[in-house]
Amino acid sequence: MPVVTKKNELIYPWIRNRITPIYTFVFLLLFRIFPIKKNKIIIVSYFGKGFGDNGKYIVDELLKNKKCKIIWACKNKFKDSVPNTIKTVKYYSPLYFYHLATSKIWINNARFVLGTIKRKHQFYIQVWHGDIGLKRIEADAEQALPKSYVKGAKRDSKMANIITSGSKYFTDYCRKYFWYDGEILESGCPRNDVFFKKKELERINKKVRDCLHIAKDEKILLYAPTFRKDYSLKYYDIDYKNTLECLKKKFGGKWKILVRLHPNVSAKSKQLKFWSEDVIDATGYQDSQELLIACDAAITDYSSIVFDYSLLKRPVFLFAPDYDLYNADRGFTLDYFNLPFTVSRSTKELQKTIQNFSEKKYRDRLNDYLKNEVGSKEKGEASKIIANRIIEEMKK
Repeated sequence: MPVVTKKNELIYPWIRNRITPIYTFVFLLLFRIFPIKKNKIIIVSYFGKGFGDNGKYIVDELLKNKKCKIIWACKNKFKDSVPNTIKTVKYYSPLYFYHLATSKIWINNARFVLGTIKRKHQFYIQVWHGDIGLKRIEADAEQALPKSYVKGAKRDSKMANIITSGSKYFTDYCRKYFWYDGEILESGCPRNDVFFKKKELERINKKVRDCLHIAKDEKILLYAPTFRKDYSLKYYDIDYKNTLECLKKKFGGKWKILVRLHPNVSAKSKQLKFWSEDVIDATGYQDSQELLIACDAAITDYSSIVFDYSLLKRPVFLFAPDYDLYNADRGFTLDYFNLPFTVSRSTKELQKTIQNFSEKKYRDRLNDYLKNEVGSKEKGEASKIIANRIIEEMKK
């Protein structure tokens, strides 16, 4: 394996950023010789990740319609996560571009790369991977983003026919910062539909526990921090041993901690030194919503996962030891210290807030915040609403 020098580290991204759009454009142009198939749907999640996020739950609804032909684009290492009932294609392969050029419906939870071109009668549904977010993104953080990303994001928004939203907050944010003036469908977030289905909650809880070898009577805390711009892991120590003791004293029972790193740093999870019988690496678990369902409480820092989890009305604690640095880098879209969750700046403070947690006070504040501050639209019907819209568009 060749040694990557500092010079190469600069040259390789420079070449990739210029070759990729040309490569993409040429293949999509070439495959325009084939007709668009009105019943074909292609789904991309996180630039080729596996079966998860909003796309997964839309697919579950679409499978009820026998006429839909669904293609899931993913990298080879994620292929096994996709059910056998769904056809997969290797992300960014020539065959991927063929399906992209001939699918009537596009679904993506991130951005299509620069150079992607949509045909006149194709319909693109942007199902963004976050809704009520904390950190600034897109045009709201334009100065902190690579110019190539901004250019691609603007192009992506121009292609989109619909952006889905789970709250009035996100609808307003899209209007301001997504370089987008088209239709916004306030359907809710498909990945959150499962939180409203009691039988599914029981089934998934058992599935997660069986997979991670956690007993039915053991309680679970999920720690799901976001990533830092330097991809450092140094802020991820929540003093696991004492936090576990604190949870036992406050809520009773035996506890396990699941740690799930952000996809941007997921490959680094093995570098953490905290793993033990009671602290388990759940980074590789494909569906974060399923982990949320199995957990009795959660800790995060600046991740939008906090609002997904809050729909279950279970305890959430914010741990932000590097708040000042993070705020200086990206800034926040909401008043961080006015959220319906306690904020701790140190591990001792975190343990104290756990000890002083009041469920009634928390639920009252949370319900008011979701209804009046951000205008949540979550009712458990998002997948059905979007699937119905897809069927409508395929008939046109």
